[in-house]
Amino acid sequence: MNNTSYMKQPALLLILIIMSSTSEELASAKDALKPDPTLWCLVTKDGVEARSKPNDKKTVSKLRRGALLPGYATKNSDKQEWVQIATVDLDRMTPVSGWVKSSEVEIKAANEFPVDDKVLVASGRPFVEDFAAENTAIARFLVGSREAGPVMVCYLGTEVLSHTRMQVFYQSKGRLKAGPSIDLPFAEMKSPITRIEARDLVGGGDECLITHEPYSAGPQNSGIRLVVRRLEANNFKVVAKIPISAHNFASFPPRLEILEPDEANIGRPGTDTKGEIEFVARDSRTIIVWKGEINFHALGRERPLETLTVEKLWSWDGQQFSPRP
Repeated sequence: MNNTSYMKQPALLLILIIMSSTSEELASAKDALKPDPTLWCLVTKDGVEARSKPNDKKTVSKLRRGALLPGYATKNSDKQEWVQIATVDLDRMTPVSGWVKSSEVEIKAANEFPVDDKVLVASGRPFVEDFAAENTAIARFLVGSREAGPVMVCYLGTEVLSHTRMQVFYQSKGRLKAGPSIDLPFAEMKSPITRIEARDLVGGGDECLITHEPYSAGPQNSGIRLVVRRLEANNFKVVAKIPISAHNFASFPPRLEILEPDEANIGRPGTDTKGEIEFVARDSRTIIVWKGEINFHALGRERPLETLTVEKLWSWDGQQFSPRP
């Protein structure tokens, strides 16, 4: 017998065993979040975080108001009940597994909401096509509505498709009915939405869907906008677009010029703006507060020529959110 051939057979067998084990581990990891949920978790307040494991300090995701998360298991640790949930990293449209305290969310029964397969079928093409269906991540949110009751809004996407979709679903006689939708381009491998939450901003129980949406007008001109949408007449209506941050070094003005009102300078050539949004309750409504700095730059100069520290309020006027004078 050829010793070389004899030695190759166990080596080949070992390689096959390793490949089989690796494939099984990858399949297991890929399908870890695929089983049907045993319950649902609804996030109804700020400050809820998913941890890498029960009682761990490591945060894997900050959960936003209105998020509806599939739950797969429960575990008691230090007199606290924890739920294993799946959420979605909106930057990359990939699933993230974590643990959340059951006391910090509202628990819903497993049969109250449709599983992924039903959502994909109701969404239609391209999400029902095999490769897209296997890779599509679904982020769910419950949005309050006086007429239709809570409606489920799903944000679907995967890096293998050219666009993502925001899709509304209604429950009608126990069946899932697709409502209005918006397709958003998945440009340069960047998700068009990086944050979603639901809040009652105008009172009366009709919640708004609030998103953070990056934009780019060129390599040196980009930023992030806060976009507020309401469901009106069975369609999405944009009621606010508020810049959060902006960076425009595509060109520089010949001299320093500061416009009024202050927010008119956000995104202008030669400016760099960094801000944050707060929601402040006033009576039955909410005021949107933007706080930040607008820096004015000159070509070739490292430090800004001027800096404006700005606090601006946007309030509901019955039709949209408008900046206060």
